[in-house]
Amino acid sequence: MLRNYFKPVMKFQFRIVGLFLVLLLTFTWGKSELFNPDTYGKAAYVKYGNIWKATSQYMTRGFPYAFAHSIESTGVSKPEGYNKAEAKALLDQYKSQNIPDKKKVNVVMIIMEAYNDFSKYPQLEIDPSVYAGLKNVEKESISGHLVTNIFAGGTIDTERKTVTGYSKLQNFNHNTDSFAWYFKNQGYQTQALHPMYGWFYNRRNVDPVLGISDFKYMKNYYNKYNQFVVPDKTFFKSIHSFSEKSKKPYFNLSVTYQNHGPYANKYTGTPLLKWQDGYNQADYAIINNYLAGIKKTSEAIEELTNSFKNDKPTVIMFYGDHNPWLGEQNSVYKMLNIDLNLGTAQGYQNYYQTPYVMWANKGAKKVLKNDFVGQGKDFSPMYLLPEFFKQADLKGDSYMQYLQNTENKISVIGENKYKVGNKYVKSLTGKDKKTYDNLKKVEYYRLHEKVSD
Repeated sequence: MLRNYFKPVMKFQFRIVGLFLVLLLTFTWGKSELFNPDTYGKAAYVKYGNIWKATSQYMTRGFPYAFAHSIESTGVSKPEGYNKAEAKALLDQYKSQNIPDKKKVNVVMIIMEAYNDFSKYPQLEIDPSVYAGLKNVEKESISGHLVTNIFAGGTIDTERKTVTGYSKLQNFNHNTDSFAWYFKNQGYQTQALHPMYGWFYNRRNVDPVLGISDFKYMKNYYNKYNQFVVPDKTFFKSIHSFSEKSKKPYFNLSVTYQNHGPYANKYTGTPLLKWQDGYNQADYAIINNYLAGIKKTSEAIEELTNSFKNDKPTVIMFYGDHNPWLGEQNSVYKMLNIDLNLGTAQGYQNYYQTPYVMWANKGAKKVLKNDFVGQGKDFSPMYLLPEFFKQADLKGDSYMQYLQNTENKISVIGENKYKVGNKYVKSLTGKDKKTYDNLKKVEYYRLHEKVSD
């Protein structure tokens, strides 16, 4: 009798132990593969639904991937030794300041899909026309590099870090402090534009809680062009149009789509990269297809700045979200002899760097008393707006000022690497570690203090 009773109980306990062991393996030995960018950070065949939709990726890649990534994205862990009063005191060292009315220039941020400048690699002979537009705009701008945390995908990481100033992201399901909220509270119209689906990265639901009042996407605006992929030239014209129509100072966060990979392994146009011994036809086609799109974007960049030159005072920041997907197992990068070894500083920069350009029209230069020309610093995406505020001689809110101070000490907070001064290091010690620990506490405090609309 007792034997019959304990038999199902033992089976249940055995299953529980088995499940525990599977989860243990998943989050120890298996974690390196579940979060490996070479495994899951690039475009891959998706059997169910849309390749770029998270739920479709989860359905294809299975339960372990979906479970691990959903847990990973639920929130930012409370920092060790966190104390709310201490975090508040760190932030309260800085007093939020308003933007003077005469300095309320329009601020336009344009995140360019998979945009990078491959002309920087001396071994490549790229047709100068590919980056001519970019180079012309750089001559009259501040330009440098963002050091992102993503490769070949994950646009939203760069996007939300630039608009919030956070080094780590969480699910945003309530009003959460951001730079967009600051602009909104300063009387700006806050708008986001993306010519694709509103469900991409849940922008339709998340943008409002980050202080963006209006979001235009395919279904509610861009389907009028009757093009599945709206060209950057057309998309940029819409940015200019919305800026001109705004009755208030204007803050814009735009995300392009034109150069989204993967890129075809057949190419019929005029080659934009000179053929070299050792190249293969399939990868050569991929890079040429990529460069063909980049050329169109570069031309659109110059056209957009020309259209803004005599407009209301405006500053535009163009920047790449991440490096492009270029073949399975990064085959094109290997063919082009581009070092992606994350163990070296150069390989790390090649892997994660993208260009940024900070351009100001005549009106903005006059109002802000800065020519906005020269070599800019290299830094993490979270520092882009704080750097603009520095150039504009503006303080911003208390967190903006906190980041400006932090950037002077640690300019890159990356994937297992930091930039302190001019040197990349794997870990932080002494005062630098204290600076980073304090930043995590302030971030956590800010992330969990709800904002009133």
